[in-house]
Amino acid sequence: MRFPSFDDEEPPLNYSDNVLDVKPLEAIQLELDSEEDASIIDWFYDPKPLINTPAVNGPSYCYWSLTLPVMANLYRLGRTLLSDRPNNNSSYLFDKKSFFTTKALSHTKHVWYTLNMVIPGGPKFEPLYHDMDSFDEDWNEFNDINKVIIQQQIRTEYRVAFPHLYNSLPRSVHLLPYHHLKNVYIRMDDPNLPAFYFDPLINPISLHGMTAKNVPLVSHEDVIFGPSDADDYDFDYDFELPEEVEPFLADKSLENDLTAEGIVLWWAPDPYNHHSGRMRCAQDVPLVKNWCIEPCPSGQPVLDRVL
Repeated sequence: MRFPSFDDEEPPLNYSDNVLDVKPLEAIQLELDSEEDASIIDWFYDPKPLINTPAVNGPSYCYWSLTLPVMANLYRLGRTLLSDRPNNNSSYLFDKKSFFTTKALSHTKHVWYTLNMVIPGGPKFEPLYHDMDSFDEDWNEFNDINKVIIQQQIRTEYRVAFPHLYNSLPRSVHLLPYHHLKNVYIRMDDPNLPAFYFDPLINPISLHGMTAKNVPLVSHEDVIFGPSDADDYDFDYDFELPEEVEPFLADKSLENDLTAEGIVLWWAPDPYNHHSGRMRCAQDVPLVKNWCIEPCPSGQPVLDRVL
């Protein structure tokens, strides 16, 4: 049995000589902490976790429902396998619709010559249409002799992003979104920080440029209720709140022990952003899916970028 070679210069591997007698490595098992991982340490490595508990629906083992501390603990352990790209703008022009458009825009110029349009770092496709021989781009109603035509090479990204603008005969193309909503969530790495805190990555909003330097600074309360010092002004100032007035929800705490974990799970990817669902095999949970669809950095070798 021979595996297909990755490169012409590499000899093929023989299964019986190289793989058959190799003993598999031991399974990776995390060392769970009795305090930090107290919610999952008793059942995490069981063959059927949480069987005969309220977390599953019964012997059929078809549905699960976990609490917030359990989901937060599982997300903390599995976060090293997840991608750090929070929004879809990082995969712009590197998704299925972009690849389908690239295949549709590729065409055959002659019998011996095929013009394949390739997104940088993306795969190559055979042309979707092979009837482009009769279409002559050098002479049509737009290339009249009385018109001044400035021809320059158009980047592939422009032709894929705007197929009806930069292509002569777009067929079976997909319209792509120009921009997705930007995610401004900043992941908290220190568990000792409170749920609501000032992150140093966010620049403070200053009043520089909004007010003149020679104008005295007036507080927000004085703008709404009037100046606090009535002697400096000509009108009467008799507004004063009673002493027993308190702010709304003054007796309520701003956060509890689960607030920070809830915010983290709100921005977590699937399946960590759900507290219940159907049972699936561990191999069917796409934890590392985003790593496979991200473009390879341009500085890597050609063999790595092709694979």
